[in-house]
Amino acid sequence: MNFMYFLAILIGPLMKVLYGFIGNYAVTIIVATLIMKVLLFPLAIHQQKSTAKMSVFQPLITEIQQKYKNDPQKQQEELMKLQQEHGYNPMGGCLWSLLPLPILMGLYYIIRMPMHYMMRIPSDAVSTAIDAVTNAGYTLSANSAYKEIQLAGMLNNSDVMTVVQNAIPDYADKLHYINFSLFGLDLSQVPHLKFWSYFSELGVWGAV
Repeated sequence: MNFMYFLAILIGPLMKVLYGFIGNYAVTIIVATLIMKVLLFPLAIHQQKSTAKMSVFQPLITEIQQKYKNDPQKQQEELMKLQQEHGYNPMGGCLWSLLPLPILMGLYYIIRMPMHYMMRIPSDAVSTAIDAVTNAGYTLSANSAYKEIQLAGMLNNSDVMTVVQNAIPDYADKLHYINFSLFGLDLSQVPHLKFWSYFSELGVWGAV
């Protein structure tokens, strides 16, 4: 968790700068993901090379395992000798393939907690702001994972902004609205899909 937090802290400023240029959070995430993919592209190439090497060495490894199956110590010595002669590490490809995962997890934390990682507002202050907005009569999701996202998307409302600024005056200058819209959808809101009413409007339910 601490490592993921560290990565999110590093990636957060990048997201903030990108959002400053783009002005749309969803598009910012897409662009940031593409940048990450480009930066990690050399690692992907390295992994492909390791996989190709593995396909070449696997028959040799199998041959040694079969030849010395009754002598584990000799088998291990021959495997080590094979790796040293050809400069091949079977674990190298695995390690490189796992590296993108924590980076993507760091990006996930930023997506989930934009006020904390992009606006640099402490988590306890964000919680105070959420409580203040809720007590002021505004409705936020019952799911705590969405509350911070929803609040960031509500800061374009001057009344909500005033409530939050009064609740956390020490961080008032860091507050700003985040645009979560994409193709007419507000991604900061929790979807409530009602399939039956949708089909009824189309006349499908009545026709069945």
